[in-house]
Amino acid sequence: MRNAKSAFVAALVCLVAGTASAQVTALAPGYISGPIFLPEEAGGTVCADATNPKAFYLSAGSFNNRAIYRVLFSGQTAYTAELVAAGSVSTSGATIGDDIFNNGFGDIWIGSLADGRLVVTDSAAGQNGFSGPAAGECVFILEDRNGDGDFMDNDPLFPGDEVSVLVAAPILTSGGNFTAAGVVQGSGGRLFCVTSDGGGNGEVIRISADGTVQNLFASPFDFGSGIDFNSVGTLFAGNTDGTFVGGSITQMIDSDMSGDAGQVGETTVITAGGFPAVYGLSVSSIADGERIFVSTNGIDGSKFQAFHGGTLTSIATLTDFATGCALDNSAASFAPFTGPTGAHAIVSDLSFTTFLGSYYFITPATSASVADWSAFN
Repeated sequence: MRNAKSAFVAALVCLVAGTASAQVTALAPGYISGPIFLPEEAGGTVCADATNPKAFYLSAGSFNNRAIYRVLFSGQTAYTAELVAAGSVSTSGATIGDDIFNNGFGDIWIGSLADGRLVVTDSAAGQNGFSGPAAGECVFILEDRNGDGDFMDNDPLFPGDEVSVLVAAPILTSGGNFTAAGVVQGSGGRLFCVTSDGGGNGEVIRISADGTVQNLFASPFDFGSGIDFNSVGTLFAGNTDGTFVGGSITQMIDSDMSGDAGQVGETTVITAGGFPAVYGLSVSSIADGERIFVSTNGIDGSKFQAFHGGTLTSIATLTDFATGCALDNSAASFAPFTGPTGAHAIVSDLSFTTFLGSYYFITPATSASVADWSAFN
């Protein structure tokens, strides 16, 4: 069935930074980088595959016509890319990417669930003046019902479309908007999403399996962006303030098990003043220590960086505008010079002028000398 739908599959052996990664203008010692080639422009959002330690899901395509590709690494720089979902894929009318997403981040965000399903968030009706036939659809569940590796079927042997709507109406929270900017699965299968509504109206919400929505915590989010858990269940979310060059990272712990993080001491901004705007966030709890990886845009440019112990360290500098980022689920080290056994990260570089973007992988280089974070010191 996959061939009948003309799914794109290509094995690509990528070159390293300096020869093929033209838009990665600076790379920290101990890393290599290369482009992710897709047949469509980058959409700006990326998440790690929860079921495969070396795979990612990436959005692609133009506004209002998003597609999702799965990228699987088979080596340090070799990968395959395959189309797994296209914009309008549901006979019941569910349309992914029908709404323009605020701030040019890309109009959908993707989360990978432990059971192999995907969750895709879209903007609520009325964002940027958009109005369409499916403007009320906010959160989708994608399920490979027939086991063919994609989410594009309506097979009579497996009743039900592979794309269904989990939250069908706009989520009217504190700001009256729903402009999602990250989604992740937590305990009990519940989904956690950070919104990018602006005007101090961004918030973290929790979505149950039946589509019930609960506000987890509102302030201090403005344009929330990027959300992830660490290995012990602490939730982290990024933020961009109204200047679009400043931001923060917030840590949330439901210590009293009340169902939210609104009590005193449960929510902490862990970054200091002057922190750059955060547009993507991925937490890694690996052998060489927990680090929060972020794509940032500030007065010093667009970067992919590691935050650890109160220190922000640049790994790569991009030429346009860093948006989504993710580290794989391999639990392998991402320390400099770790070599072929190291983890992979993918970061998006999106132009606000043309809205065309690119994806780049970053992975530790090979060296016999140093294989730890001391290379940064």
